Amino acid sequence: MYNILICDDEKDIVSALRIYLSAEGYRIFEAYTGKEALDIVARQEIHLILMDIMMPEMDGISATAQLREQSNIPVILLTAKSEDSDKILGLNIGADDYITKPFNPAEVVARVRSQLRRYTNLGGMVKKESRFAIGAIEMDDAEKSVTVDGEAVSLTPLEYNILKLLMENPGRVFSSSEIYEKVWKDVALGNEGTVAVHIRHLREKIEIDPAQPRYLKVVWGQGYKMEKDKEDMDPDGKSEMTPQQQLKLYAERCALTPRETEVLEKLLTTEDGVQEIADSLYISRRMLQRYIASIYEKTETKTRIGLFQSYVGFGKEEK
Repeated sequence: MYNILICDDEKDIVSALRIYLSAEGYRIFEAYTGKEALDIVARQEIHLILMDIMMPEMDGISATAQLREQSNIPVILLTAKSEDSDKILGLNIGADDYITKPFNPAEVVARVRSQLRRYTNLGGMVKKESRFAIGAIEMDDAEKSVTVDGEAVSLTPLEYNILKLLMENPGRVFSSSEIYEKVWKDVALGNEGTVAVHIRHLREKIEIDPAQPRYLKVVWGQGYKMEKDKEDMDPDGKSEMTPQQQLKLYAERCALTPRETEVLEKLLTTEDGVQEIADSLYISRRMLQRYIASIYEKTETKTRIGLFQSYVGFGKEEK
């Protein structure tokens, strides 16, 4: 069963969409502001979002932009005919499709099915891992429990969410501002001290010697990271990572957007030419070339020369 989030400040529209989609067997979640939508996505496994543009507290454009920082869940914008500029902006920052109000129920269902099919076929819908382990620390996100050497550890909700963020991304450095925005779901304005206090309390609960932490470490001038334990390394001292994990880390290091990462993965795993790749990603050839040019500028010289010359027209003939 797919989980669909409907977000619109007009309750009648939410109710109507719930009726249409529930009849198709989808499980429905409801939100009335962009902030409420992000809160639900953080707590639940959502497979698609129907997002209104004009809403109080946080509009659909801002919510979609924040969502795209960490997720590729399909987003279908709900727009009025007079919102063309917002519609274009929404598509440019990561929305996948749009439906103009007043909408036809059959069209809504058809577009939802299309986006879910694309999401599934492209491998975007991967079941979220609910168990994490680094050294002696184990987390079961389904049960919201943490143990150290088999002993249960009591964490506050904020401590738990900080630890979860770091354990989901072992080795990645998060600045205090990033941690605050991802855990507190708010803009970080001089809240570095707040994060530091929670990190200190967290260390006191999970580290044998908080003054000499084994796991939760500071990278001076940059932020905090969860150190991968030596027992989790292979005999050569390198972490065992899947190609997808390696690509994710590489994309983060090069500051690629989620959409650019999707394009890069396609380039790395297919022998298709530009037009075939564009068609498989449901974008125009011209838009694909823009993404490739952006990736070309952000990635390392060796990668650019080896992977992209044939697609930007420098070396090889296009397939």
